[in-house]
Amino acid sequence: MTTFADLVAEYGATAKSKLSGPGEREALLSAPVATFVERVGALAGHLVVAHNEVMELDGTVRPDFGVRVNGVLTGHIELKAPGVSLDPSTYRKTSHNFRQWQRLKELPNLLHTNGTEWRLWRFGELVDNPVHIHSDDLRKTRGSLTAPSRLELIINSFLAWSPSPIVSVGKLVETLAPLARMLREEVLEALRAEKAAVKSGADKDLQPFTGMAKDWRAMLFPQAKNDEFADGFAQTVVFALVLAVSEGIDIGSADLHQIAQRLESHHTLMGRALNLLTAHIKDTPTGTAVEMISRTLSGAIWERISGSGDDIYLHLYEHFLGVYDPERRRGSGSYYTPVEVVDAMVRLTDEALKLYFNRPQGLRNPNVAIVDPAMGTGTYPLSVLRQVATSAAQQYGPAAASEAVASAVERLYGLELQSGPFSVAELRITSALRDLGAELPETGLNLFVADTLEDPESGSRTQLSYTLQLIAQQRRRANAMKRDVNVQVVIGNPPYRERAGGDGGLARKWYGS
Repeated sequence: MTTFADLVAEYGATAKSKLSGPGEREALLSAPVATFVERVGALAGHLVVAHNEVMELDGTVRPDFGVRVNGVLTGHIELKAPGVSLDPSTYRKTSHNFRQWQRLKELPNLLHTNGTEWRLWRFGELVDNPVHIHSDDLRKTRGSLTAPSRLELIINSFLAWSPSPIVSVGKLVETLAPLARMLREEVLEALRAEKAAVKSGADKDLQPFTGMAKDWRAMLFPQAKNDEFADGFAQTVVFALVLAVSEGIDIGSADLHQIAQRLESHHTLMGRALNLLTAHIKDTPTGTAVEMISRTLSGAIWERISGSGDDIYLHLYEHFLGVYDPERRRGSGSYYTPVEVVDAMVRLTDEALKLYFNRPQGLRNPNVAIVDPAMGTGTYPLSVLRQVATSAAQQYGPAAASEAVASAVERLYGLELQSGPFSVAELRITSALRDLGAELPETGLNLFVADTLEDPESGSRTQLSYTLQLIAQQRRRANAMKRDVNVQVVIGNPPYRERAGGDGGLARKWYGS
């Protein structure tokens, strides 16, 4: 019967043979390490497969292997050449190892080795003390290689990883932000690789990420650069999966296409966008990143997360962006307005409609259309719905609140540039409608991922497929609202003029700088 000691000896013999031949030493370790980990897993009764992740670009910062245990993605292995330090504090900030560590430390389960030293990391935290096999140089091992029994424990701990329970918004943000960063970088890396491939003669029309970026521009944001597309990709996928968890969809076992289809019933845009963005990424490093996000997020217990009511969502995106990309947060002006200020503004607007615009019902008037042009996570639309419900209940009794809210939501519009806060707004407003006893409109909420300042007469004339046309409707519906809806109330808190960064769009065209 094979024992762990037998596997260590076999690993030592294979590694010694490989390292004694020609070739790059890190690459020479790949097969011995992968086989060793797979056989340790088999010893514990698991089917373990280590898939080579490094491809496409020289100098990649991806880990070397993605590891599946019984068909489920469980973690990653990163190899270093024998003798190379595994201690991130020793890496110079200008070095490849330092840049790579910025990616590796985002991973929830990482086995790190240079052949003789082994470390287990989770989100950049060392799980246990490093383990060293009983050899300083695998090429010079005499007799059978041996190792401490703790090495078996570390490898089995790596293979037995399962997502930690997520029971609070803080833990949700702490988990999602680094994974979203990782996904964004994977998309940028894929775009760079495709550009290099095209320069080398590959067919441009057969590059999936280049094609998706082109579609993204045609559907939603004509001026989006590659980094903006990569950011949109990452935020859309991550928050679509958050919405799926909130709807009770088991994202740990269903494939992405099934998740997207189920999500469409209540969150049409995010469901279709998830399907579009993940349709062609299977068996790619980006696909592995999305799979790891799904696997990690499957530990979320939504009943516990949502147990505190709407307040849990109030700072969700602001906190997420602060961890995910603080500079983007500052540049986009993504700061929440205190609810007390929002509620006061909404009450004053309601009173102004009654006193100065001959609308005795205020915001409840069926002819009053309300727009938040920089919706963020939906604080203003939510306040409008609460004000309408309170006003109706005070005048006609509690039973009138749901009818008033159902009427108001048909006349309530919100526009948001980023899919992350959009999805949080959709989640909050959908939840609020349920709590207030109102049904979702048959055509869905009037919430759009769109540029408020885009000329409403613009719009892509590009021929798009049926699925892409359905997503592009967001932009067209937003522009139709700007052109055709008789808006009485514009309320919100857009970024300050000094934060506009030249993005004034139609406003700058009409009114100058």
